[in-house]
Amino acid sequence: MPDNAPKVLIVDDMIDNRTLLEFLLEDNYVVKSVESGSECLAIIPEYVPDVIVLDVRMPEMDGYEVCEKLKSAEISEKIPVIFVSAETGVDEQLKGFQAGGDAYLTKPVDEEALLAKIADRLLVVKEYKDLEDNAKVAMTTAFEAMTNQSELGVIVRYMDRCILSASHNDLAVELLETTKEFGLICSLQLRDGDLIYNVGNGCEEGSMEASILTHGSKRGKFVESGKRLIINAPAISILVKNMPHEDPANYGRLKDHLSMLLNVTDNRVKSIGLEMRVKEQRQSGLRDAVAESQQALEKMTTASSDNGDHARKLLNTMRSDIEDTLFGLDLSEIQEESILGQVDKIIAEFDSISHKSEEIDEGFFQISQRFSKLLEDG
Repeated sequence: MPDNAPKVLIVDDMIDNRTLLEFLLEDNYVVKSVESGSECLAIIPEYVPDVIVLDVRMPEMDGYEVCEKLKSAEISEKIPVIFVSAETGVDEQLKGFQAGGDAYLTKPVDEEALLAKIADRLLVVKEYKDLEDNAKVAMTTAFEAMTNQSELGVIVRYMDRCILSASHNDLAVELLETTKEFGLICSLQLRDGDLIYNVGNGCEEGSMEASILTHGSKRGKFVESGKRLIINAPAISILVKNMPHEDPANYGRLKDHLSMLLNVTDNRVKSIGLEMRVKEQRQSGLRDAVAESQQALEKMTTASSDNGDHARKLLNTMRSDIEDTLFGLDLSEIQEESILGQVDKIIAEFDSISHKSEEIDEGFFQISQRFSKLLEDG
């Protein structure tokens, strides 16, 4: 008899019948027998057979009633029942099937027929179990596919937000929010040159988690310890504090998702760093250009103002000299006033031009002020 031979339970009130059936089956099956229906029902919770061979005519409780009770109990409802009876009528066989029986043999029992019926019922049970297992696998696969589809949607949405993140802090916040959608509690470390950003509850600068991330970043891509997992990329490390290590399938799927998120984030950290350096170079160049322009405007304004003052002094001195000269020429008062009037007209025209120059100087001053504001904002 094979080591994993199926178990058969014989139920018959006649010892001779039980002995015969045991003899016919013992070479192929593990056989156990009881003498009544009540004993059969009592033994089932402790001894669950693969097939039951059940006599129909028994005192107290006949085989039909026993079968009905077996089929109504969850633990035994799927166990095949083969009736054995001296009754050969069709009505008896129908009664057996109505009670839930799977096959019907008449006495005296033919050995080949009995073995064939048992083998057939075991095959049906196996096929039924295979179908159930396949259905469970299909359901599990479908559920995992739907779960994976949903989780991939989370990753795609993160990729969109990742591209829009303009700073390391914004990027870190987006990543932590995304890991929360997977039900994970995380902290992380971003690295850009000499700059290190530790982000997450309990991951402040100098904290134990920050130290774990720093040391863990040098130990390969994955550092696993129970529920804790560190995943490393060149510019980022993430510490997961509640990985489902008791669920290998879920653990593996989340690990793959996190690796994908880290690869995307690692590239974005480098891009943000490059963008910041380019921006700083542009601002530095703008500051230099603005400072040079401001200095040039200030020199022009000063020079314009100095030249105007100097010219005004020369004109006033010249008028005074002309007036002294006229006094010695013995001209009439009308002639003197005519000549001085011409000089005053020239001075007035100069003052008009000088006023316009002052307006230009004021414009230069306003431009200079705007340049100063640019420097402050830059």
